Amino acid sequence: MFGFHSKLFRNHWHVLAALGLAQLTLGAACDDGADQDDDETGGTTWLGTTTGPGTTSGPGTTSTGTTGTGTTGTGTTGTDTTSTSTTGETEAPTAERWIVGGWLTTVDAYNGYLTVVDDISANGHIAIEDVVEFGGDMNYADGGGGSVFIGFENTATIQRWQVDDANVFTMTGEVSLAGFGVTNTLGGGRNVIQLVSDQRAYYFDREQIQVIVFNPSTMTTVGSFSIEGLAEPGQELALNFIHRDGDRFIITARYWDLVDYTGTSLVRAAIVNSVDDSVVYVDDTRCGNVAAHVTDLAGNVYFGSHPVQGASVAAGIEGDTPAASCFLRMNKGESVFDPNYFVDMSVLSSGVAGGLLQGVNGFAYTFRYNGEPLTPDNLNDALRGNAWDVYSFKLGDEANTFAAVPGLTSFTAYGDAFTTVVGGVVTPYLVTVEADFSTGKYYDITSPLAPVEALAFPGFPGPAIALQ
Repeated sequence: MFGFHSKLFRNHWHVLAALGLAQLTLGAACDDGADQDDDETGGTTWLGTTTGPGTTSGPGTTSTGTTGTGTTGTGTTGTDTTSTSTTGETEAPTAERWIVGGWLTTVDAYNGYLTVVDDISANGHIAIEDVVEFGGDMNYADGGGGSVFIGFENTATIQRWQVDDANVFTMTGEVSLAGFGVTNTLGGGRNVIQLVSDQRAYYFDREQIQVIVFNPSTMTTVGSFSIEGLAEPGQELALNFIHRDGDRFIITARYWDLVDYTGTSLVRAAIVNSVDDSVVYVDDTRCGNVAAHVTDLAGNVYFGSHPVQGASVAAGIEGDTPAASCFLRMNKGESVFDPNYFVDMSVLSSGVAGGLLQGVNGFAYTFRYNGEPLTPDNLNDALRGNAWDVYSFKLGDEANTFAAVPGLTSFTAYGDAFTTVVGGVVTPYLVTVEADFSTGKYYDITSPLAPVEALAFPGFPGPAIALQ
């Protein structure tokens, strides 16, 4: 979500601190970190905070997160996974089910829930009386085989839950991370729980700026290693959605000055090699509040500023030399930001824009503001109001392809993107959120410029996980 979201994140936004407003959380999801391999890396959502509805990891679905985080890295869809018998005849499809999650919101709190549905089209329905609520903010990750890993805002544990054939959720394991200085397991972004293998998983912890390693089968801890190189003296730190590129996990951070809470023109990436848990850091100082990511057809990773950055600049609270809102790029397999790629989002949009959501066939999405002139007094309401249009563009050819997506109304500046399997076909979805995160909706974006309305949600929607 911008998330940039994310969507329902627990970061303290510099703009909110400066205005003395309630904490803004996003529901992202952000991120594509849910992917298990190179050809299923998604962007994050546009999300812009560090916790919040999010993305998931593991088989069954891939999510982009921030703006997030989730379609296949090749940008194509339509892979047919229908099975055939030994006689060559196509077997009848079994009934389909999906785990879906969401966040019911109030002014200052989020209540996460999960449920199972048998239809994620516009004909589907979520019966709020049947959802399983988890008593506060949460994130969730696909563990495969009907299992889901859940992190919480009010406990230092990660729990594993299993869905049976009757759609009943049962907790089947729990691991405490309290010994590592953790007080909650919301982490940095919605996809902070990453499955490396059947016997090894990562939890990306914002509190101690570390990665905790645990065994997802036995639900026991293995150890931890530091990513403290993301910290910057004199700066408040927020972590973003995680991008998986084979054995590498890329997590970026954004910063605000601790004195005046203006956004800092700095993005830093920690690139974790899961083979040996080594970490490499790389900086870029051309823009600020970079929170979301997506991938193009070649597997290059693009990073984009959260909508709050451009909105804060327009509202006049970012000082005399504000950090720019931009897109950056890291080419596939490299560990440096591409010095020859830079897109100024204010120039591209001829206005206020932010966020980055994964599309297909080389497309991505962002939000462009269409409301009243922004001021310190209306900034928070503008971000959470239906005053943002969804725009699409081709990655690498942004200026020539930037255009409003037909058929969509205005939404909040928060959303997500993910893929899941529908009818045996890998299908991409865009997540939109209505004012004050009251309701949200999936859109099938198999045709990136012709979204098809799908499942509606109470609250902020999370990604769907196909049950095979």
